[in-house]
Amino acid sequence: RAAALSALGRHGTKDHLPTLLAALEVDSQNEQIREGALRGLADLDLKEGLEPAIRFTKPGWHTRLRPEAINAVADLAHHDRDRATEAIIPLLDDRETRTLRAVGPALVKIKHKDALAAFDQYITKTRDNEFRDRAETWRSELAAVLAKDDGTSTRKDIDRLEREVERLKDALDEVKK
Repeated sequence: RAAALSALGRHGTKDHLPTLLAALEVDSQNEQIREGALRGLADLDLKEGLEPAIRFTKPGWHTRLRPEAINAVADLAHHDRDRATEAIIPLLDDRETRTLRAVGPALVKIKHKDALAAFDQYITKTRDNEFRDRAETWRSELAAVLAKDDGTSTRKDIDRLEREVERLKDALDEVKK
């Protein structure tokens, strides 16, 4: 059923939207039906699919379902970038690794300037080195996309990295004391 729902999105029409929305209400093992419906909504590419997809990004849903929903929101974001960004940015604070791994690329794909500040804030406050590095990469990718790689993003990245090096040097000096 999940594969059929996904295919319905790829090959269907607006008339199939109610079927996909109804499938979002069906419980299944490991949320496979909802995942197929979310993929179908993303592929069908209608504005009406955005809010239902956002619903499944929130905590409380299965950890495998939420990244699928985040990806669907990113795919549908061109219908309302502000709403998609508003829904995804708070997920940078999520404790689920799968969710966080989906959030960064989704924000890059959405291409909204507000995500730059969100990445900066996350980079500053996270204690997880792996995700700090990932967030720095996501931020750089987004900055390049937004600046159309006109060189301004590169200069800002260099400045940010120089500040980070100084911060690390100070931290190392403290440890040596």
